[in-house]
Amino acid sequence: MSSIRRTRSDSMRGAVGVTGVFINYRNSDEPYVAVLIDRLLAERLGPDNVFRASRSNTPGRDFRDQILGRLKECTVLIAVIGESWLDTRDAEGARRLWQPEDWVRREIQLAFTEGLRVIPVYVTGAPAPQAEQLPPDIEQLAHQHGVRLHHRSADTDLDRLAAVVERWVPDLRLDVLLERPPAAPPLGLPSALLRPEHQVVPFEEPTGRRGLKILLDWSEGAASASVLLLTGGAGQGKSRLAREVCERLRSEKWTAGLIAPGAPPSVLERIHGLVRPTLLVFDAAESRQEELSAAFTALARRPGSAPPVRLLLLARSGGDWLNRIQVDDDRAADLHGRVKTVSLSAPDLEQAARKREFARAMDAFATRLNIVLPAVPPPAPAPQAFESPLDLHGAALESVLDLNGGRVNGSSGARPDVFGRLLDLERGYWRRTAEAFQLAPADPGRFDQTAAAATLFGAADHTEAVRTLGALPAFRGAEGWTVEKYIGWAQSMYQGPAALNALRPRRLGEVQAAQVVIRYPDFLECLRSVSDTQAVRALTVLGRAIARDRRVEGCIAAALRTEPGRLAPLALDATLALEEPAAFVTEIAATLRDAEPAVLERALAALPQRSVVLAELAADITRWARTAHRARADGDPRKAALLARRFAGRHSSLGAHLEEALAAAEEAVGLYSSLSTTDPALLPELAEAQAVLALLLSDTGRHPEALAAGAAAVERYSALPPSTDRRHTAGLATALNNQAIRAGQHGDPVTALAHARQAVRLTGTLVEANRPAHLSLRADALDTLATLTTDLQEALEVGAQALSLREELATARPDAYEPQLAATSYNLALLSARAGRPTDARELAAAALVHYERVTERHPGRFEKELARVRQWLDRPNPTKGSAEQ
Repeated sequence: MSSIRRTRSDSMRGAVGVTGVFINYRNSDEPYVAVLIDRLLAERLGPDNVFRASRSNTPGRDFRDQILGRLKECTVLIAVIGESWLDTRDAEGARRLWQPEDWVRREIQLAFTEGLRVIPVYVTGAPAPQAEQLPPDIEQLAHQHGVRLHHRSADTDLDRLAAVVERWVPDLRLDVLLERPPAAPPLGLPSALLRPEHQVVPFEEPTGRRGLKILLDWSEGAASASVLLLTGGAGQGKSRLAREVCERLRSEKWTAGLIAPGAPPSVLERIHGLVRPTLLVFDAAESRQEELSAAFTALARRPGSAPPVRLLLLARSGGDWLNRIQVDDDRAADLHGRVKTVSLSAPDLEQAARKREFARAMDAFATRLNIVLPAVPPPAPAPQAFESPLDLHGAALESVLDLNGGRVNGSSGARPDVFGRLLDLERGYWRRTAEAFQLAPADPGRFDQTAAAATLFGAADHTEAVRTLGALPAFRGAEGWTVEKYIGWAQSMYQGPAALNALRPRRLGEVQAAQVVIRYPDFLECLRSVSDTQAVRALTVLGRAIARDRRVEGCIAAALRTEPGRLAPLALDATLALEEPAAFVTEIAATLRDAEPAVLERALAALPQRSVVLAELAADITRWARTAHRARADGDPRKAALLARRFAGRHSSLGAHLEEALAAAEEAVGLYSSLSTTDPALLPELAEAQAVLALLLSDTGRHPEALAAGAAAVERYSALPPSTDRRHTAGLATALNNQAIRAGQHGDPVTALAHARQAVRLTGTLVEANRPAHLSLRADALDTLATLTTDLQEALEVGAQALSLREELATARPDAYEPQLAATSYNLALLSARAGRPTDARELAAAALVHYERVTERHPGRFEKELARVRQWLDRPNPTKGSAEQ
């Protein structure tokens, strides 16, 4: 580790070795109070962070060394003072407090010497000692502000004491939220052997990856506060890498760990006062927006001179969910806008490396299971079977279990996929536990549905667990004690902070959920009985499951139709966390296609203002809602204008139904023009409608009219007062950028360049305020300026900036932003050719070709023209000319 971190730590008492609270008390003076304080603080701060000698000392070691050693490590000493504290005497009648070897005195004296916060606690009627009543080396105690604790108000007084302690040691209040070290996994439970927290296979980064170095370098950076998003597909090793980083940092005296799901925002707010270097990891960050909102807000409040605090977000992809994290002030928005993204791509292992990793994993699993491997182990799986490190480890575990005759958990069956076979082994273990949990004879349906419910819905507390399991088909009509036993079984199998914890690794849980949904058609009816939070979680898991197992198709739509007004909007929310949402979006569309108008209105309200993932579905929902509204005789003109504008805008961005969209845009402009004469609050909507109309006029070849409509939109936006959400500024920047393109295409380069430069200035301000929300618009503006400027050097510099932003966006969301990255790469290639840089030009064009090939593979037919253009350019013998294309 670097010397930067050690220098920072060594310079600060409190940045290193701050491990908790020391309770000072006398066994002959109200000792029960020390026990009460110990129990309360141990519950709130963690037992390892509270020292009370009679509980915390380790037998067989010198108690003097333990007491003095731990005292020097603490931040706060609580001195329990009862009525006899001052006057307690030894056998000879001498007051103990005045004897140098008295431990109560020695501990308080050392606390003052070491600079600890000393909090006297006066029990019942105990008086506060005067300075002259104390030995000189602890007379400072008489001047310490204390807390009174009376037996009649003990609960309130203890809570007040805890609040005082937490104010001085905010790190410890946060530490209790970190995931606890896991218990050893059950010997025969396959899923436990694959879970990253058990670290059965020692950490080793795949060849070519630099994730560990990147994260450690980021952690030790100079900034006081920083946030990084680590993305990667299922099983790519995000959690395992994060845990390794935490271990490395803890060895350097950092507080580091994964924040347990469901962390209260009131506790996360304490991040601003942390006094130690800290790394906080949020796994499955896409489903934890409320927690992240509190964390961002608190982190932004840290002074620049404070020790570093880092938030590491783990997610399968970036995108819309990140933009929806709510922040309340400019500092938090600035921090949110500077989130760095690192993508953990699938390692491209050669056969030798794959064989070595497979053998390494087999050896680790065999050692844990006490199974002897043969001299010639099974071969590594074929390359096409290796999508992630988890796939390879799963195959290795299955091979080890097969070597034991598949009898560690039961027969493995004959499924074609690794995770299906591992689940068969998992179910074998469930059956073997039935008798131990008084569940014999084993009921496969109840085991299956309990595990699936824990994965899909979870349960924050016992009451929610009882309600959730009681709603499952397998438990209809069951006695309450039966549900209780299965809850106890699930808690034993899948330990964690909640009352019901998911089967992990998550990939295995998703396979289990899919199989149960397919096997029990009425299982998802319980969505009507769970909370909104549980429903969103379940729909997210199902959205990931359907991407891998299309047999789930139809099951989700059928479940959503049971309560579409509530569940369809929740499904839209879940979509934003999916890395492959196409199949799930199809299920939502099937639910809403023939829905009642009220359901469509709720779905429209739930749609984000902008979303690449939901673009086509948003257009469809808007069409259906608009059709329903127009069929009403008493339709609201405001709603008609809104639906017309959204219909036009969404179809313009898709390039579909353009003539129909143009008519809708004209309708929206007419309605808003009329409505805004009596309600000026609708002028921003009129400006947006005029901007959309200009786009559609261009799209349909009516260029003079498009220029006029675009100019009207720019004028209208320019006249609007600044908005707190910067929506007007973003609208003006967009209108200017589009008008610059139109003016450039139709022979007015002066106006075009002026508009482009103004759009670049505005987007620079927007990105400073909220980077994730406006980064794509900033890249658009830079692209346009690079196309229009006559200064070739400026064009190259601005184009390079645009390319950098496109790469950042496409790293987090390749499906959404890789087409723009390809276009920008090609534009910069043409500019480089004009500047006489053929090598740069060919490299950029080759990169554009790779990107277009990838997006064409994902979207057949969508980018064939662009792909052909790049290929044709690369086929030229020595391309040295070209013009950038917008």
